[in-house]
Amino acid sequence: MNKPHVLDEDDVQYLQKSDYETKSKKPSKWIFIALIALIALFGLVHFLDNFIVSRTVKDQVLHFQDLTIIFQKGSLNKFQEEYLENQHREIKACLFGKKQGSTYYIDKVSFPEIINADVFHVESFACPENTLIDLHSHPVNSCIASEQDIKVMNKLRENNKDFLMMIMCGLERFALVK
Repeated sequence: MNKPHVLDEDDVQYLQKSDYETKSKKPSKWIFIALIALIALFGLVHFLDNFIVSRTVKDQVLHFQDLTIIFQKGSLNKFQEEYLENQHREIKACLFGKKQGSTYYIDKVSFPEIINADVFHVESFACPENTLIDLHSHPVNSCIASEQDIKVMNKLRENNKDFLMMIMCGLERFALVK
């Protein structure tokens, strides 16, 4: 049976001079800098994505790349008021009107009964079949559609090819779910 090696004075001096322990226990400052840079970059990309996918309403009109939504008869004010009154939770609204070409004219708004809602989620009764735009809110400047938003929109579009889903991500900022 082999005897374990006992450290002699030379071994002890070598280990005391070596910075092996400090090197192995302290991560490089560059790792921390890289992590902070990655987190900042992710945050910046997410922030910019929200603004790229959304538009701001001006003079009762929303212009998207391939369509325009014009709010008439105070319809915009109705769901803006609902949004302001319920900032503690998401809202849901059913927008009605007509579509001509690539322009949606919205002249009526209704609010379905809410079953459950918080800042990040709304569960409600469905909008009527003749709804042109299903609108719900997200927290301020969170304009990107969730996977659930896309699933619901695709299901509702099966019955109405002109149907739109829109996310309200600020008092005057909106995004289309495509």
